[in-house]
Amino acid sequence: FASRAAGEQDFLLVDVGSTTTDLIPVVAGTPSSHGQDDVSRLLAGELVYTGVERTPVCALVESFPYRGEMCPLAAELFATTLDVYLLLGHLSESLGTDHTGDGKERTREAAALRLSRMICADPEQFMETDAIAAAEWVADQQAKRLAASIATVLSAGNGAIGRILISGHGDFLAEQALKQLGESLPATALAEHVGMVLSRSGPAYALAVLASEEWGR
Repeated sequence: FASRAAGEQDFLLVDVGSTTTDLIPVVAGTPSSHGQDDVSRLLAGELVYTGVERTPVCALVESFPYRGEMCPLAAELFATTLDVYLLLGHLSESLGTDHTGDGKERTREAAALRLSRMICADPEQFMETDAIAAAEWVADQQAKRLAASIATVLSAGNGAIGRILISGHGDFLAEQALKQLGESLPATALAEHVGMVLSRSGPAYALAVLASEEWGR
C-alpha cells in the first residue's frame, strides 16, 4: 500500500507511533526487512523501541538541562515523551489520561509538572521556561537516536533506496531525525496522500484497503 504513495522507487518506510518506530525497506514493491521477528528486527535496527507518547523520558536520557547545568534524572516513570511533545506543541491537549505517567490530564500544565518530577523539583522550582528547555533537549536526543537507526538501515544494502516515506502520528519526529541525519533522499509523508487521521493508523488502514480490494471483487 505504501508503494502507491512512494511511486516506483525503492524506499524506506519510517512509521512512528506512540510506542515504537518501524523502519521497513521496500524494494521492488515488496518489504525487504533483514529481521523477520521483533528480536531480529531490533538487532537490525529496523524496530526502534521509541515513540512520541509512551516512551519514558528516563529511557532516552540520563539528565537534561536545568538553569545552566545538566541535572541527573530520577529513574522513574514520572514523565513520558507525551509530555515532551505536549510542551513543544506537536501533540494536542485533551482531558484524556492515556499514556500519562501520573494518570492526570494530557495538558501542557500537567506535562510540565510531570517533567519537573524527573529532577525531583517542587512546582515553584520548575517554571515553564525550564520545562521547554528540558523538552527541547529530550526531543533532540530522541531524534538523534532515531537518526542513528535510520542510518544503520540505509547502510544495510536493502536495494537502491531512493526515497523516504514517513507515516504515523509521530511523523514530526521522523522529520527531525532526517534533519539530524542530513539525509538528502527526498521524503514524503503518507498524510499527504490519505490525511493525518488515516496516516496515524496507516497499517490498519492499508490492511483494510487491500482486503477490500481483494475480497470485494
